[in-house]
Amino acid sequence: MTDTNDTPGTIITFYSYKGGTGRSMAAANTAYLWGKRLHPANQRVLLIDWDLDAPGLHRFFPSSDDADNRDRPGLIEYFHALYNLLKKHPSVYDSLKATEGDESVRVLQEALPLDQYVIQEVAEGVAFLKAGRLKEGHFSTAFASLVTSFPWTGLYTDFPKSVEAFRRLVANQYRACVIDSRTGLADMTGVSTILLPEKLVAVFTPNHQSLDGVLDLVEQAVQYRRSSNDLRPLSIFPLPSRIELAEHDLRGQWRSRYQRRFEDLFRRLYDLRECNLTSYFDDVQIPHVSYYAYGEEIAASEERSDHLSLRRAYESFFTRLADLDFPWEAILTRDAVIPIETAKPDRVALAFQATVDLVGREEADSLTLRFDQLAQDFDQSWTVVVQSSIGQAGFSTTDLAMRLIESNSSAAGTTLGIMRLDVESALRDWKRLLERMLLTTQQGAGLESFLSLPGVPAGFLYMAASIAALHWGSWRVLRRLLSDKFEWYYLSGRPNFDFGFHLAYFFHSEAMNRDGPKTHDFYRKVLSQPAYPAIFGFRGEDALDVYVQAQMVHCLRSAQEVEKGHRHSMWADFGRFGEIRVLKLLDRIYNDTEFARGFCGCFDESPDAWKQKLDNRIDFIRRYYFQGAPYSWDSIEGHYRPREGPA
Repeated sequence: MTDTNDTPGTIITFYSYKGGTGRSMAAANTAYLWGKRLHPANQRVLLIDWDLDAPGLHRFFPSSDDADNRDRPGLIEYFHALYNLLKKHPSVYDSLKATEGDESVRVLQEALPLDQYVIQEVAEGVAFLKAGRLKEGHFSTAFASLVTSFPWTGLYTDFPKSVEAFRRLVANQYRACVIDSRTGLADMTGVSTILLPEKLVAVFTPNHQSLDGVLDLVEQAVQYRRSSNDLRPLSIFPLPSRIELAEHDLRGQWRSRYQRRFEDLFRRLYDLRECNLTSYFDDVQIPHVSYYAYGEEIAASEERSDHLSLRRAYESFFTRLADLDFPWEAILTRDAVIPIETAKPDRVALAFQATVDLVGREEADSLTLRFDQLAQDFDQSWTVVVQSSIGQAGFSTTDLAMRLIESNSSAAGTTLGIMRLDVESALRDWKRLLERMLLTTQQGAGLESFLSLPGVPAGFLYMAASIAALHWGSWRVLRRLLSDKFEWYYLSGRPNFDFGFHLAYFFHSEAMNRDGPKTHDFYRKVLSQPAYPAIFGFRGEDALDVYVQAQMVHCLRSAQEVEKGHRHSMWADFGRFGEIRVLKLLDRIYNDTEFARGFCGCFDESPDAWKQKLDNRIDFIRRYYFQGAPYSWDSIEGHYRPREGPA
């Protein structure tokens, strides 16, 4: 079996609506260049010929028709074998459904080894899964029968988990996967263009049929991904091809036309304020070179000077495709800065919008499935962190915690979406996700600072949820955040239950040296990344204000529990900041009746009752949580005197 990746590889599909665009040649050259990059690191790219109606990628790599490879089965034989296996042996699919992440990869690989279908090296660093079995360089009538008879819709309808498992298998074994898809809108096209890739290359020639066709498919693909349970963003890379350089005026007219249409589409699909593809299309266009109209050659491998223009065109496109997440991004120099409005809509923003869309359509079941996927993604990211840290001395748990949070940024976006719309019904699944993260800390023996790492992203989600609910006045979910208890385990193996604001795993983790202020500094650092202020609409120091206010709310809620005779434990640090930050919240409670009613209701108290108890609770916080230290907000101790007017 091929060595597995520390992080999942990227799947890229090349699609064209019409034939004759040079799509297969572009895919072959891209795979060749990727293999050249990966080969020194003993990594590989997998090239798949998914153009089952008119397969031809094998012509670019003659060794695929060698005696050792000619009779090797290919893609269509693999999927026939997979479909028949799942039909005849339901227990295999039951195992696939019952497993997640790398475990589902293991189940699929053991049941049907992909290696038996893949030619391991047709060029440096390039493995190849051809369309099917060849006979003297040609596909037989048996191949045609297999293609026309395969039920692609049935595979996805009857065994949807199998497509996801295949995707994970490919991403697990190869650093990159380049798929040459078929033209048109057939069922098999949907699998390769919509379900599998993270990046979709839209290959077109400058004519209406070709351009309109790819634009329609691209919009369908992105809209489907956003409405599905698949949280991976789908980025689109346009590739104008067969550009006739001699026709200067026509080339300029069509360049303006297709650039404008892609910019308009991207602004709409990705909610961008601005989208400028001038630099991208200046560098990315595949010229028509008559020499390559004859035969199948890898232009990127040519060293002859009269062919360098095409070689350079593929190299320029490959650099952007491999190194950027979206085409409007700049190839950054050391000092280059991308304005926030034109930067990529990262996973946080995309997951936020997708959640808002699901809630708007009242698709509660889809939201539950989304949380199931988030749990699988967390398990996979935790496995990657464990594997990448084995045998490494002196690793930083702070760096590993940041990797975990960034790997699970879709969970953060989903969390913010729920808080924004005050979706109390989703709190059960959300809380279950955090409890699953906490349980991970108990699954093994070893260095406690390492094993407590999963509690850090869980604590970040709890803090982000608290900030969001307070900021947006989402009182139903804030009340639940302050009143629900989380299940967690310690050495006894017996379950414990505690409020989120009391949990040591959230705010006093061994991974952060049991340092509450350090933990909050870390969470604030994450929230300073561009996606979060953009979602919240924060300006200046708004983020710090609301963060400190949320910490104060946690402390006040804990003090309320003490009034009821319960224990107290708190690792807040809002006392490190000027009282003006929390006074903004208190002033609003005193001056905004509607806000006060909603906020105080989170404590199950009327505004008058809450205000009467405020001074005693603040005094308790000062004396016990900060042990009498002279924190800068001491001026609000004693009788708080509200200022008149709006906060």
